[in-house]
Amino acid sequence: MAWHADEESVRKVLLPRLLAWCSTHCESPNLAHKRFHKNFRKRFRMPYPSHLLLVEEVKSCTLFKRWKDGNTDALGNKAAPLELLVLTALRHLGRGWTFDDLAEQTAISEEVVRVHFHKFIEWGSTVLFS
Repeated sequence: MAWHADEESVRKVLLPRLLAWCSTHCESPNLAHKRFHKNFRKRFRMPYPSHLLLVEEVKSCTLFKRWKDGNTDALGNKAAPLELLVLTALRHLGRGWTFDDLAEQTAISEEVVRVHFHKFIEWGSTVLFS
């Protein structure tokens, strides 16, 4: 779990949606610049438009229902964004990042990244490609 200090130096949990990966790749990508597309393809091994199609397919599959928008875990924490979890799977496959590295970069727990990755592989080998 990642932490940050607010204006009064109170420690708070750092949420995945507050980090650069979510901002630059999911919520407000800079689609007008060639560099964004070049870097995205280099980092995640696919063009950004293909990533968007992949995310839509993942969102429609029941294997990923625990990460649907609005779902919470046993403690009431919001589910990690599926868009961000797909990026972690692509980065693990394309660059060999460890689950620990991905957890550090995204503020999603290593265990959530690991569980999602195994579901992503299951989905990829049964639904996406038979």
